[in-house]
Amino acid sequence: MSHDEPLRPSALGDIVVAELLDLPRHYPTIQLDTWVLMPNHLHLILALTRHGTVAVSEVVGSFKSRCYRRWRTALLAAGQPAPSSCWQRNYYEHIICNPTELEAQRRYILENPSRWQ
Repeated sequence: MSHDEPLRPSALGDIVVAELLDLPRHYPTIQLDTWVLMPNHLHLILALTRHGTVAVSEVVGSFKSRCYRRWRTALLAAGQPAPSSCWQRNYYEHIICNPTELEAQRRYILENPSRWQ
């Protein structure tokens, strides 16, 4: 792939995007702010619209589980073996404290594909 071609998601990537876009339906108190799916990871800013209504760990855990179940089902239906997971065990969580930091994080996420090697 040349540097001018956009990154294209795999079948698993398509599932991740679909589940990501569906998150606000599962958790009405969150909003997707900025995100980008990379070949081997996901960058995401979630906005919690009401404090204390849902834990980020619950959202992330549920999201990862739904993605894996869909992917595993598709693999098994195609007669392929399914790995025990498609995710790293942990994730990085950070509270963004001010508008300057929010803009810096948004910029980092949106520019991430151009830095991919």
